[in-house]
Amino acid sequence: MYLCFLVHTHQMFEGMGVPLWLTMLGRLVFPIFLFLAADSFHYTHDRLAYLRRLLYMSWFMTIGNAIIGNVFHNGNVGLMNNAFSTFFITGIFICSWDLLTKGGASR
Repeated sequence: MYLCFLVHTHQMFEGMGVPLWLTMLGRLVFPIFLFLAADSFHYTHDRLAYLRRLLYMSWFMTIGNAIIGNVFHNGNVGLMNNAFSTFFITGIFICSWDLLTKGGASR
């Protein structure tokens, strides 16, 4: 979680001289989060509820980013990162793959 904070700090304040190594450290976190989200999706007992929660969190982050962008102006720089959107789309792909491999999408 702290490494994610470093990425966002670099993105917001890059023009002010924040060092590049902050984002290099933070970039290690997202693939780990994506793996854990996919693994959790595999083991959940209710995939629809899991997808619904990811979608709600994606909407929450989108609204939160809009509010933060309006409150804290930093020129033309704004946060548009939303990991939950990626996790939601990944869950949709996993469900689609399962349907295709199990023959659920056939006639």
